[in-house]
Amino acid sequence: MKTRTRFLLLTSVWKRPELTKIVLRTYDRMRESLADEIDLRLLAVGSEDETSRLLCEECGFDYIEQPNSPLSYKWNAGVNAAEKYEPDALVIVGSDDLVSPGLFHAWAEKLREGLHFFGISDMYFFDPTDSRLGYWGGYEHTVMKDRAGEPIGCGRCFSRTLLEKMKWNLWPPMPKLDSLLDRLALNFAKVHGFKPVSWKLAEIGAQAVDIKIDTNITPFDAIEYQVVRNGDNAMDYMRSLLTPDDLTRLMQLRNREA
Repeated sequence: MKTRTRFLLLTSVWKRPELTKIVLRTYDRMRESLADEIDLRLLAVGSEDETSRLLCEECGFDYIEQPNSPLSYKWNAGVNAAEKYEPDALVIVGSDDLVSPGLFHAWAEKLREGLHFFGISDMYFFDPTDSRLGYWGGYEHTVMKDRAGEPIGCGRCFSRTLLEKMKWNLWPPMPKLDSLLDRLALNFAKVHGFKPVSWKLAEIGAQAVDIKIDTNITPFDAIEYQVVRNGDNAMDYMRSLLTPDDLTRLMQLRNREA
């Protein structure tokens, strides 16, 4: 029998409890649906004491507490804690990011091929306020063409070999940052001899979407170079990722969490 690949899914939570609950519950259900082939463990780093701890644990996530700033330290606290799970790889997502089960199947195959640092280079964005779905095709479609092929933060996968070589730290102790974390982690991995590989979602048969509400760092309308779909076309994409009840909750949520 083929040994199950063990992933630790790491996320960081802050505010937006209703949206966070929808996202975390989706991964908890995904863990059960993948169980025959993928051993998916769940860990969240929060900063609101009992409020965030209870929310995360209710949704099936283990929890650790860390101040929300600097964010590079907060995320690194989760990476440090990942060691005790003895994962084959660590996958990082935001608390407003949803990826499909297909991503984990694809990443398990990439690990078997001997890759150590990889991700996706395109992404969808969903705005429940106006039922809009935006597709961002990657850096090659922007003014930052020098970053073409660079994996985005959502869904990045780091092998155990990489994590052990980097002593279970994906960000350096300095500078202490609350932004530009994707580039900082990428450069830190390169210093240790690991260069990333990426694929388009369509190439690996996966889905990934960032849900935008008013408390997002980058609002929907600030995302440049995206192709936008509306109405049923947008909703069909979300129906493939969320249960009907959670999709209803998301559409009812809209701007309420602001």
